[in-house]
Amino acid sequence: SIAVGDSDAAAREWLQVGWASPGLTDVFGVQPVIGRWFREDDTEMGVVISHGVWQRLFGGRRDALGETLRLDQWRAVVIGVAPPDYQTLSPDVDLWIQQPDQDLARALRSPNRLFNIFGRLQPGVTPAQAQAEIRAIGAQIVREHPDRNGFQGFVKPLAEQVSGRLRLALWVLAGAVAMVMLIVCANLSNLLLARSAARQKEIAIRVALGAGRRRLILQALTEGLLLSAGGAVLGVAIAVIGTRALARL
Repeated sequence: SIAVGDSDAAAREWLQVGWASPGLTDVFGVQPVIGRWFREDDTEMGVVISHGVWQRLFGGRRDALGETLRLDQWRAVVIGVAPPDYQTLSPDVDLWIQQPDQDLARALRSPNRLFNIFGRLQPGVTPAQAQAEIRAIGAQIVREHPDRNGFQGFVKPLAEQVSGRLRLALWVLAGAVAMVMLIVCANLSNLLLARSAARQKEIAIRVALGAGRRRLILQALTEGLLLSAGGAVLGVAIAVIGTRALARL
């Protein structure tokens, strides 16, 4: 439950909040459009808001930095605005928060421990090798904390985590689109051949009036290029719209 400002009368809104550590945007190579990300030496609670929240609650004002947000019983200061469409594994996160160390320590002691950790593999290191190291770390944690539940870590490439379960469906969809495209191309070729046959009389008249073979070929190429260019522009436009719609789904 989020309210802007210190007034108790401020309207509240439900937002999706995610915790994040200072190094997250360094791993992804993404920086806020204004402001900054969390730093290790931060002593007060700060939040980075999504681009959509920035537009909706602050009208896209650059002076939103430094505004106070009341999150249930906490108060936090806006320190940055994420780029449009920036997301990790949760596409509906509205703001990211880094809590003080004492709150994070309390959360780590909670029985509900589920963390998404992002990293870059060193050159020459495979995901399988990273998985083996994570298993070793998990076994060490279990030995050091025998009173807690077992700990397991799973390593997955980011692309597989984000779209792996959809890959087969996407390949099937791409194959269906390719088959439809081949059918359309075959039908269009037949239509062009039929149109050319119907224009034999016109071509014969042009030849009789002195048109050479080169001129007739150039005319046919020009007509074909115009038709192809129009179809390409329309196809690219539909592809862009369809890809964005598919990505949102």
